[in-house]
Parts: sequence; C-alpha cells; structure tokens
Amino acid sequence: MQESQEMREADAKLLELSADKEAQEIAEARKDAIWVRNHMMECLREETEIRVREETEARVHEECDKAEAEKLESVKSMLADGFPPSTIAKHIKLSIEEIEKLK
Repeated sequence: MQESQEMREADAKLLELSADKEAQEIAEARKDAIWVRNHMMECLREETEIRVREETEARVHEECDKAEAEKLESVKSMLADGFPPSTIAKHIKLSIEEIEKLK
C-alpha cells in the first residue's frame, strides 16, 4: 500500500513539473547543454584523431627520408671503397644507373 502511495505522489509531482513552464524551459536548456557538450566532445575526439594520424604520417615520412639518406651514404661509401656498381646494386636495391649518378 505504501509503494502505491509513493507512486501516486511521484505521478502527481511529474504532472506538476510537466505543467510548469519554467521547469520545462530548464529541462530543455539542460537537454541543449548536454547536446552541445556531447557535440564538442565528438569534435575534440575527431580533431585528436586527425592530429595523431598527421603526426604519425609525418614521422613515417621522416623515417623513410632518413633511411633513404643512409642508403645513399652507404652507396657513396661503397663506391669510395672501390666496390663496383653491379655489386652495390645487387645488395642495395638501386639500379646501376642510380648508383652511377652518385659517383
């Protein structure tokens, strides 16, 4: 019996609040604020993902450039030590023409 009384009181309060224009406006403002917060969080998440992807791509390009520079230095060193271009080409994935240009 107590529980049904509490339910009736809750239903009455709900009806009272629903009829109250100010309470409706507060509830609507709260709903809007939650939507804005969620939208901002989603935008921040997307911006973070983009920034991380761009930074990762930049690091990959930097590492590739570094590896390519090291490879060219190795070729120059091997040429200076008298290795023939055909031997260098076999071990360092470059064409003989590319190696000849480094002489």
